[in-house]
Amino acid sequence: MPLVDVTVRRLGGIATTAELLGRGITPDLIRMAVDYGTVVRIRRGWVANVDVPERAIAARRVGGQLACVSALDHHGVLSQTDHALHIAVPARSSRLRPGRETVVLHWSRADPTGDRLAVSIEEAWKQAAACRALDHAQPCRETWAAGARAAGGGDGETTVGVTDLALTVRRAAATPER
Repeated sequence: MPLVDVTVRRLGGIATTAELLGRGITPDLIRMAVDYGTVVRIRRGWVANVDVPERAIAARRVGGQLACVSALDHHGVLSQTDHALHIAVPARSSRLRPGRETVVLHWSRADPTGDRLAVSIEEAWKQAAACRALDHAQPCRETWAAGARAAGGGDGETTVGVTDLALTVRRAAATPER
């Protein structure tokens, strides 16, 4: 008999009850796992492992996955200083449930990238450039270095501001690919 928490972990830390049922887990087993605290119910039809980051759970409760600076923070690229939760949701989404947090929705017609918790780093950078949310984020040291090099700082040790880094990323996102 498959364990609920192990199966949810194999599915990326967050799973639908339909996925679990399709893998032979009964509704009673799901209910017991929630009651015993081995998984948490996120919203109707969704459960997560207890060690999934709270902001990823909050994003899924709304109806999407971490996006923009929230995803960059999740991936360890930036430290988010604005407290809005940025969430990627499909354009056809309905029944979204924003909680008590301030939420910024990133609507997309494209299929989601990344994993069940957050969009990919590449997608998050594109979203952040379009959203202008980088003005409220603190880059980690590696990001400062990359931003300094892109801004003409050479060795990457030149101090650049978050706004400079944001402008560099915006320019890169606006440049058509060849």
